[in-house]
Amino acid sequence: MTREYLSEQNSNKKTRHELTDEERNLLLKQLATLPTSRKNFLKACLNTSVVWIFSLIALSVVWLMFSVSISYFFPVNIGPGSQFSNYTFCFLALISLLFALRSTRNWLVNAKGLQTLIKADLKANISDKVTYQVKAVKCFKEPQLGGLLYLLLLQEENKSEVKIRAIYDYESQNKEADRKALLSIKEQLTICSTLNSQLVLSNTFKGDKVVNIQHFELSALPEKWPKADSWQTFDWESVEVALSPGS
Repeated sequence: MTREYLSEQNSNKKTRHELTDEERNLLLKQLATLPTSRKNFLKACLNTSVVWIFSLIALSVVWLMFSVSISYFFPVNIGPGSQFSNYTFCFLALISLLFALRSTRNWLVNAKGLQTLIKADLKANISDKVTYQVKAVKCFKEPQLGGLLYLLLLQEENKSEVKIRAIYDYESQNKEADRKALLSIKEQLTICSTLNSQLVLSNTFKGDKVVNIQHFELSALPEKWPKADSWQTFDWESVEVALSPGS
């Protein structure tokens, strides 16, 4: 990457820099976790088998509960052991297999797409840095492991728009974690990310520590939790309604 190119990007108020060795290693590690042509077949088979088994178990439980409910109201047996059980089980096995194959296909397509983007990032050898002012913070604590999710209300310099960013403090789940290793929210956040894959390479806080942080219990179902290092569309005033219902 030439000095002239970097100078041009800075003049456009986009702070870009060449990837450091540490950042390149992060991308290479992420790339190594994705299925390559040599690993595709085995990983696809394993993924399909696992999803097939668990989805079949789930459907079988639903079948059993449904058959018990029906037998409670009508003198008919459509559950396991009935004359229809072999046909029903084969049908459920087929449905769960189709679901597993579709799940594996989507996983491979997404992995291939991410693989292409990461390779493009490595070739470009540059990353973006954007600095935001932290306007407000809300912290949600997961009740089982004690992990912390921070939602930050951020404002980019010279812009009036504010956005909500989700950041997880994974170290907080470790009961023996060094307190110095825990995330310390400060008044300024610089996000360093790649250009193509948009993978976050680092979150760097600077300035004075934010002390006025609202705390809530993360009582929402896990599938409703925000993805790590992602922008959210929540209304700031009602974030706790979505992530801490009943509080």
